[in-house]
Amino acid sequence: MAKKLKIDPQLLFQRLLILANNSDYSLDDLLKYELSAQPTALFDKHGLLRQANKPQLADALPSTSSNEGQQTRDSKPVYNVLDGCSLLHRFPWKRGETFDSIASTYVKYVNTFANPIVVFDGYETDSSTKYFTHLRRSKGAVGPQVFFTGSMALKSKKEHFLGNVQNKQKFINFLSEKLQTQGIKTLHCKGDADLLIALTGVKCAKIGATHVIGEDTDLLVLLCHHAEEDMDELTFRSDKAVKPDKNTKIREWQINALQTSLGEKLCYLLPIIHAIGGCDTTSRLYGIGKGLPLKKAMSNTSFAKQLEQVLDCSTREEMKTSGEKVLVELYGGKNTESLDSLRIRKFKDKVVRCASSVEIQNLPPTLDAGQYHIYRAFYQAKCWMSKDEDCALRAVDWGWQDLQGKLMPRTMDCQPAPDNILKLVMCQCKGDCSTNRCSCRKQGLKCTNACSECRGDACSNSTAIDVTEDDTDL
Repeated sequence: MAKKLKIDPQLLFQRLLILANNSDYSLDDLLKYELSAQPTALFDKHGLLRQANKPQLADALPSTSSNEGQQTRDSKPVYNVLDGCSLLHRFPWKRGETFDSIASTYVKYVNTFANPIVVFDGYETDSSTKYFTHLRRSKGAVGPQVFFTGSMALKSKKEHFLGNVQNKQKFINFLSEKLQTQGIKTLHCKGDADLLIALTGVKCAKIGATHVIGEDTDLLVLLCHHAEEDMDELTFRSDKAVKPDKNTKIREWQINALQTSLGEKLCYLLPIIHAIGGCDTTSRLYGIGKGLPLKKAMSNTSFAKQLEQVLDCSTREEMKTSGEKVLVELYGGKNTESLDSLRIRKFKDKVVRCASSVEIQNLPPTLDAGQYHIYRAFYQAKCWMSKDEDCALRAVDWGWQDLQGKLMPRTMDCQPAPDNILKLVMCQCKGDCSTNRCSCRKQGLKCTNACSECRGDACSNSTAIDVTEDDTDL
């Protein structure tokens, strides 16, 4: 496993480049290492997977008209499949309001739909690849566990209450019982419910016209992938509340027409396209727009074939090779280039063209780090492509590791840099770093918070450094 250095990624990158000038390593050799504690093209400065802008993929999909590609059978019923997660966030909660009153608001709303089916996520375990997604969404607002009854009044903010997964699961069960007493069907998933929602929508569309209602781009991707030819009208639409004074059109996609527009092969590839570009369980690639993989697959048959090869791989070594070609293509590389050689070329190009210093996150990941992104994308795509919510694959075999009962993404296998250079990045001085015995001073570098004793602020070789990260897509 890679060493963990508590130092700003950009600062570490700059120090390693300076030290390399005084070492036996060439620039090309050095750039084959990440030169950071974690791969910055895939992870942010907090060590979390870079958050994907999923709506960009929906924007890149062809638009469909309201009556295009429909096969409406007038004598058939209409069904509405609601995403329970989206439903929970639709209404604000007021302090002092009872839980019975809060639940009744949802029940009244769901009753406005014909033949509604509500599908809920499950939050009974932290052993999920979406653990950090849930953590990020809560924004640290996690309240205490509440043992509530229907007559009890809410005493905290909604965000704090639902930020606690035990509270969230209890309220889902509470609301589900209220819905069922009104004759409304509810389904519960062990974990993420996106696949179950999509499969339920497709199943209903075989009986009558069906609307799947939610906000998540994952649902749009899964509906396009799993929809079948012999279906009635299947629609995916947003459920965002529109203010009366706003002339806002609710977004809607006709899945039948969208499937026809994209074609069978592209619909088959949508899950891996979505996962490689970034979703809740895979990182977005810094500087690569979410819609780029889709546009390349639509216009480049060679790239689409590379994606198929990733899905068809039987071993991780095969996938590593096929996945490398996909990443090289996304970063604008040549067919003859490897990911590491592309990284070297990109760095040299930026040095020549950029007026400011090269930001490390703008470089493609090394193959060592990129392989784990491909493994995670493959695992997520295969889970989505399954007809069963229990995926046959194990996450720990595909880019994840189990640490104290929580699934954490693997970063890379190699060290951030060659060992003899890493030893020079931080000094071990017990004095004030005033002489050349200090390895930092000897190399012409200032001490930092990575140094074991002085921490970069308690010696004569320290200075205040403020390095910020520009996290904007190129």
